[in-house]
Amino acid sequence: MKKILLVCTTLVSMGLLAQEGPYISDAIISIDKNNDLKEAYGFIEEAERIISEKSLSEVKRKNLQKYYYYQGLINMRIHQSKDSTIQALNPNALDEAAEFFIQSLAYEKQTGKVKFTELSSYNLQQCANAMFQRGAAMSDAGDKAGAADQFLAVYTLKSEKMDPPLMDTTSLYNAVLLSEQAGEQNTDYLQKAIDGNEKLLSMGYTGISWTVLDITSQQRVVAGSKAAADGVIAQQAEKYSDPQPTESATPDIYKALVRLYKKTGQTEKYQDILSRGRAAYPSDDFFVKYELQDFLDAKDYDSAMKNLDLAIASDPENGLFYYVKGFIQSSEMGDNAGALISFDKALELDPTNADAMYMKGFIFVDRANDITEEMNKLPLNAKTKYKQKKAEQKAEFEMALPLFEKAFELKPSDADVIRALKEVYYKLDMPEKSMEMNKLLQSMPAE
Repeated sequence: MKKILLVCTTLVSMGLLAQEGPYISDAIISIDKNNDLKEAYGFIEEAERIISEKSLSEVKRKNLQKYYYYQGLINMRIHQSKDSTIQALNPNALDEAAEFFIQSLAYEKQTGKVKFTELSSYNLQQCANAMFQRGAAMSDAGDKAGAADQFLAVYTLKSEKMDPPLMDTTSLYNAVLLSEQAGEQNTDYLQKAIDGNEKLLSMGYTGISWTVLDITSQQRVVAGSKAAADGVIAQQAEKYSDPQPTESATPDIYKALVRLYKKTGQTEKYQDILSRGRAAYPSDDFFVKYELQDFLDAKDYDSAMKNLDLAIASDPENGLFYYVKGFIQSSEMGDNAGALISFDKALELDPTNADAMYMKGFIFVDRANDITEEMNKLPLNAKTKYKQKKAEQKAEFEMALPLFEKAFELKPSDADVIRALKEVYYKLDMPEKSMEMNKLLQSMPAE
């Protein structure tokens, strides 16, 4: 009889040890009533051990419902704790909390027995917010790859795991921006950036938000939607005014894809996205520059000029287009007369364009050098003609001088401008000025 009792007692003890319910209940009491995270974590982990040794069909539905939700809640509280000893209980608490809330939602949807769905949804959103902040902190610390992964995880969590799904395009946009930066060290991230940008483009993402003006500080404050901006002003008209939308991010998505496809050598996709970007934003000089560079690399100057004429027709007040046109006319097509017209228009639109000044001055130096060649070919007895050519040569250098001096004033560290000034000062018999430029050149670091 004693032996039988002993066996029965052992069986009862084994049965108790194999039940997850009491541990789940103790975990709930520890967190809900006693606010003892360490104890709660110990109990829920023991429940996990027991459940892991069973088939889920052997676990009571009510126990499994509680287990998923409270695993998520306990881990989330561990992550939120300011106590380092509590945080040390589980360094991956935030990610595990999100996973358990996801399982809680999926299980209740599967069984049709709703108890924690609303709470799990709310807490999963809190996890996503914390993950977003973690991504921002990683970015600030210089971990671009880690931050990109984190923002992508937030986007995936919200768009694929929440019910109903949330299209958090801000997280996806942050992920692609950081992926492109991370691609400088790890080329795997370049394709991640491409995939994310293509997704944003297909979604019609604009990134437009509304801001209001803080009347006191005269700083613009993000309000969110137009309705939110209007609401803020309606409620606090004495403090806020002037609702305005931010600029669309869509052109930046096109630009990122142009850079990324070119960098990764995906020529057909590069040409396609460049063509689409150029058509969508004909006055944006980013696309003009890339197209121009392609034409210049191919020495297709006729196409380059047609490209520029289209750009000018689209945005006639953009001096950069006239400068580039003049540069091609002068450097590649030998059309100095046309180049002077283009440079003059560029300077009319932007009087501080030092590059246009330099290139225009260089045309006059070229003319002077052509006259020098003519002088060298004259016979020794052609003194009158020589003096005439000498005067013409000097006039050309005098035309170049103020252009180079102004360019130097605007770009005092430009070695090309300094060399040009040195030469013109010498030709105009200004040796001290020429020596001054020479000393400046010698003091500059070697290129």
